[in-house]
Amino acid sequence: FVLAAMALANAKAAAAEAGVGLAKWLQLVGVLHCLHEYGVDFSTTIGRSMEPTCRAAGDLLVVDRFTHRFWGVNRGQVVIAISKQNADNRVCKRVIGLAGDQVVIPAEHSMSRNEEVFEVPRGHVWLEGDNKPASQDSRAYGPVPMPLLVGIVRYKLWPPGLLGPVAQVSVTDRIFLDDSTF
Repeated sequence: FVLAAMALANAKAAAAEAGVGLAKWLQLVGVLHCLHEYGVDFSTTIGRSMEPTCRAAGDLLVVDRFTHRFWGVNRGQVVIAISKQNADNRVCKRVIGLAGDQVVIPAEHSMSRNEEVFEVPRGHVWLEGDNKPASQDSRAYGPVPMPLLVGIVRYKLWPPGLLGPVAQVSVTDRIFLDDSTF
C-alpha cells in the first residue's frame, strides 16, 4: 500500500511539473507569435523588380512590422506589402508618394507610354519597384491602401557581403508634395 501511495505521489508531481513546463512553452509560443506579428519579420526576395537594391533571388531582409503602424512610412523607404492583385503574395517596393501627393510618371516608365500624373488618395501610398521595366506596381494597379503594408525593410542579412541597412532614397523629383504632410 505504501508503494502505491508513493507511486501516486510521484505521478502527481510529474504531472504538475509537466503542466508547468507546458505553461512555460505556451507562454514562449505566445511571445514569439507577438514578436513575429507586431515586431520583426524576415522576408526573402523573388523577382527583379527591386534590382539593384535587392537581388532577383536570395536576399534575406529584416522587416520592421511595428513602427509604420504608429508613425507611418516615409517617401523613399522600401516596404513589404500584401499584393493588391493576389492577397496570398507579398511584394517588396519603394514608397514614392504619400496621401495628397501628385506622382508624375515619366512617359518612359508609364504603362500608357505618355507622361501621367496621379494623386494619391488619403489612406494610401504609391509604391514602385526600383527596376521599372521589371516591376508590376502602382503604375499598373494604382495606389495601395495603408492597411496592406506589412512593414518597412530595415536591413539586408544575406548575402553576407551586402549585410547592412537598406537605404532610403530621395524620390521628390517625381512628385508634387502635399504640404500638409510636413
